[in-house]
Amino acid sequence: VSETREVTDAMFLAAAKKLAEMVPSSRVVEGGLYPSQNDLRMVSREIAIEVVRVARDSGVGRVISDEEIPMLVDYSMWEPTYVEYKPAVTEHT
Repeated sequence: VSETREVTDAMFLAAAKKLAEMVPSSRVVEGGLYPSQNDLRMVSREIAIEVVRVARDSGVGRVISDEEIPMLVDYSMWEPTYVEYKPAVTEHT
């Protein structure tokens, strides 16, 4: 989304901070270090949004307004959709 040619330390740090913010306190109390895998898509989206902002602000990413970033991230995310499986019809002679 940001069209960067490099991943900077600032971008890695932003991703790590956003990930840490997204760990619910209830998981931390239980010893969890990461958000639930059930939240993977939402967590990935929020991390991507933050990393795009940091890339832009540090001058290595393209200029995108704060309002556009979430929409562009959503548009760029892979959506796991599958065509319904239909077995091949074979004729026996």
